[in-house]
Amino acid sequence: ETLPGAVLDPGGIARTTINGANAVLGFNEQVAQSKLEFEIAYKAKTSLKEIGDWGDVTVSFEADTGQTYVISHGWSTTPPPITDNEGKAKITIEGPPAEEMV
Repeated sequence: ETLPGAVLDPGGIARTTINGANAVLGFNEQVAQSKLEFEIAYKAKTSLKEIGDWGDVTVSFEADTGQTYVISHGWSTTPPPITDNEGKAKITIEGPPAEEMV
């Protein structure tokens, strides 16, 4: 039961510029992980330990504009912190680059 305001960084190829003494020489590439941050409604039966132990999950993100992305084989980065008096728990999932579903 996610709350509004999720943020997705789909990951992919990250480029770093290589500068020479007098010119830009080019760039190097490496794969950057995807990252999905969202909040859920925290309830009495919600297990923060179980969420923190996620090590091979598939999550989908649907934007307001209709695009859908899927992170396969993702993991929870930390046990989710909760917000007192608001009933919210913040979850961060990282994994391989997200796949855009067309």
